[in-house]
Amino acid sequence: MFTETANQSESGIAVLVGGIISDLQKLIAQQFAMLRLEILGEIRQLKTAAISLAVGVVATVAGALLLPFMLVYLLKEYTPIPLWGCYGIVAGVVAGMGLVLLFLGGRKAAALHIKPAQTTEALKENFRWLKNETFHERI
Repeated sequence: MFTETANQSESGIAVLVGGIISDLQKLIAQQFAMLRLEILGEIRQLKTAAISLAVGVVATVAGALLLPFMLVYLLKEYTPIPLWGCYGIVAGVVAGMGLVLLFLGGRKAAALHIKPAQTTEALKENFRWLKNETFHERI
């Protein structure tokens, strides 16, 4: 009778330990899935910042090449400023606009955090819990 109860108790513990291990495996798999999703979200934000920077560069180059000629001659036509002065004024305005666009794109890129904070914290919490449970089991 005692051996039968002991066998049932041992098999119950084995089932319990097996369930804990299974749950732990599921938890770790879920946290790695969460890590993957979090990293993908950061990559999407990085792409958005890169696109913003690229658009800023393209706009700066296009403006630096085309618009100034029209603006220089427009300014020359309606003011007594010499042609060289008109070129200087227009070039300064176009360069200023380009710098503003580059600054805004750079701020978006600097605001990104590649480290997956939520997943890292969840993993740390799980390891602390496992450490405490293992310690308590030994006592």
